[in-house]
Formats: sequence, C-alpha cells, structure tokens
Amino acid sequence: MIGHNIQLALLLAMVVHKSWERNIDPAIVAAIIRVESNWTPNAIGDDRHSFGLMQLHIQGAGSGHNPSSLLDPETNLDVGLTYLQRCLEATNNDLPATFSAYNQGIQGWHLRGTAFNQIAVDRYMHAYEEYRLLGVLQQIPKALYGTPIA
Repeated sequence: MIGHNIQLALLLAMVVHKSWERNIDPAIVAAIIRVESNWTPNAIGDDRHSFGLMQLHIQGAGSGHNPSSLLDPETNLDVGLTYLQRCLEATNNDLPATFSAYNQGIQGWHLRGTAFNQIAVDRYMHAYEEYRLLGVLQQIPKALYGTPIA
C-alpha cells in the first residue's frame, strides 16, 4: 500500500507541476485522470486504442505517438495536456464543454455538442468538484501517509 501511495503522490505532484506550467487548473487534469484511468499509468482501454493516465486514443489525442510511449506517465501528461489545451481553447474555457470535447474529440463536440456524452461529462464534473473542494495539492501528503481520494 505504501508503494502505491508514493506512486500516487508522485503522479499528483507531476500533474500539479505540468498543469501549472501550462496555466491549467490541476483539478481539471486530476478529474480527467480519475475518470479515464483511475490513476493507473499503464491503463489500456477502448479495445486497445487508448493508453495511459489520460487514456489517449491513438486515432485522436495520441495520434502519431507509439502506444508504448503513451504508457509513460510524463509523456502521457505532456501529450494529454497539449490536447486539453486545444479543448479549452475550442470551448472558450467552458468546463462541461471542455470535458465533452476531451471525451468525444473536438470535432465530435462541434458536431454533436455536450448532450451527446452528458453522462461522461457528469462524471468528470463530479471528480472535478471533489478535487477543487479538497484541493489537489492537499492530496499529495494524504497519498503519502494514507487514504488518498483517487
């Protein structure tokens, strides 16, 4: 359990650092990671098409990247944050729309809107509100010393 807690604390610290570098609220990133992979760096989903913490699809946000490289947490965060920035810009920083665009792709969001994947958007928003309420930074010591929320 301690090993898992240390790994989670390191991931949280990396998320906070990389989010701040890009002027993105770390709670947004933490919410996406929780919903997409539940903080599992080697997660593979969507019929083996989505990889890593942020579940980057090889025909979407992870396009052009080797799937095995997307399992590296730092690479995954870099690629995922670049894509998230594009989603934020496309939606004028509207958070539910940003989560919708992240989930279905920016083009899909333009075509179908947020109602198309409202259930997913609700899951992201719930996780985001938890992280905002509790504070992502506060989770680092909790992850090290017990009972992380992820």
